[in-house]
Amino acid sequence: LDEPFNAVDAKTAADLLRARTAGAGDRVDAGLKAVFGDVEDAYERNLALRAQRQQDAVPAYDRAFASARPLVGGELKDTIERIPTRYRTRAERRAREEAQAAGQTVDFKGAPNARDLHYLKIGLDQEIDTLFRTGDVGAANLLKPFRERIVGTLDDITKVGGKSLYQEARALYAEPSALLR
Repeated sequence: LDEPFNAVDAKTAADLLRARTAGAGDRVDAGLKAVFGDVEDAYERNLALRAQRQQDAVPAYDRAFASARPLVGGELKDTIERIPTRYRTRAERRAREEAQAAGQTVDFKGAPNARDLHYLKIGLDQEIDTLFRTGDVGAANLLKPFRERIVGTLDDITKVGGKSLYQEARALYAEPSALLR
């Protein structure tokens, strides 16, 4: 290698390398697809699964709400009133927003119906999730029994033939989410 490297050799080498590397991305992509299949973006998959589970579960929730017996004699009222005010207020606001997004309304002034309780449960879910994410584990854990009592009541008031239609709707909603875990 005592001879100097001339410009013609450098240009030839550069042209050869450019041609070889130009298709590298395509070759790597083809190799990955051959091994793993056509993998879609995890975020896109997550969104698609959430949309699908909502679409699949809506009729089941509607059946559960239609079959629900009314709450009697202030049933669950004391439980709802014992939710600390600041958390209940935020959960009710979130419940209203979720209901509105679904074209529904909720009423927490009088005796709530099954759909109202469902949206309150969703509001509590969101509040609990927010509290966990912000590190307020104590407050999140404080709210869990209230949510579980609401779920238990919804399971009870939507029983038909000994089976909770609300529980079946929740299972249908959750089923595609198992793929996200």
